[in-house]
Amino acid sequence: MKEQEQKLLEQGIKEYVDALNAINAFRLLIQTKFREVVKTNLKEYSAALGIEESRLEIKEHERSDGKEFYLGIKCFPKDTSYAEFGHGFYWEHAEGAAFETGIWMWVWSKRRNLERLREVLRQKALHHDGGDQGVWLLEKITASDVSQIEGKLDDMMERWIDLWRKAGGIAAMGEGSL
Repeated sequence: MKEQEQKLLEQGIKEYVDALNAINAFRLLIQTKFREVVKTNLKEYSAALGIEESRLEIKEHERSDGKEFYLGIKCFPKDTSYAEFGHGFYWEHAEGAAFETGIWMWVWSKRRNLERLREVLRQKALHHDGGDQGVWLLEKITASDVSQIEGKLDDMMERWIDLWRKAGGIAAMGEGSL
């Protein structure tokens, strides 16, 4: 056995359970914080989206490909697979080996729906970020932001709701968006 493997096994035997418990506690905390901010604003959020509050389902969500990580929740209208709304933290490689962390609120849908939404946002001069697979708002954060995290989540949620209200809700994505 290689010396590096032996050290890893020794360390893992001692620390594996504690590390998993810490990761699970962190996951639960993040998902709870995002669930709380969405639920607190659900009436206003659903109105801005143009979706009945009772039709929005909230589920825990995480994704990782080893280069980018996402942890949070997603909301989606029941009985449809055409749109998902995510709320969470992201981690992605920045310059060098470091990871950049941020708060991210996004929508995913069919490409033509996203193109329509982007066009509406451009016409109305509404700030947004995005790429081929979605439209989003994000704010980079660091460990020094932890004491203000609830305020940052509230501010981001307010901006996300405002974007949807000004865009005209999910109808801005065109026919077949729901």
